[in-house]
Amino acid sequence: QPGGALARVDPPSGWDVSWETPGTHAHIACAECLPEVFVVKDAPGRERGAPPLIDMSFVKGARMNLRCSLCDIEGACTQCAMKKCFVSFHPLCARASGFKRDRHVSDGRPVIFCKTHSQDRWEEGRRVAAGKPAKPAKPAKPAK
Repeated sequence: QPGGALARVDPPSGWDVSWETPGTHAHIACAECLPEVFVVKDAPGRERGAPPLIDMSFVKGARMNLRCSLCDIEGACTQCAMKKCFVSFHPLCARASGFKRDRHVSDGRPVIFCKTHSQDRWEEGRRVAAGKPAKPAKPAKPAK
């Protein structure tokens, strides 16, 4: 998917890869949205300012078999963050389509919502899905 910064997927030590080698690089924006992926920005022994490494060793095959509901291509999809919604999409496809996103309060990981749950009427549900407290209910109007 075009449109995002790339980082090298953490290879075994001593294995040098070019940017053109398939399966060796991932969009940082995509990697940050997958719960099994770790983006290593700073680690002991790494050169200061070096581009991040992406550890995808915990990604399950089922995730790689998900098909994007927007571009219809398999692989590295995330799913809508709303409970019981299983719509899958690539994070960059979702961004290009204007889907709502937020960061979860517990770990700062991005959460993305499908087209339906990006609608304004789902704002409160999105807050809850991102771990934020619900907004207090508006006080009832006094009876006349």
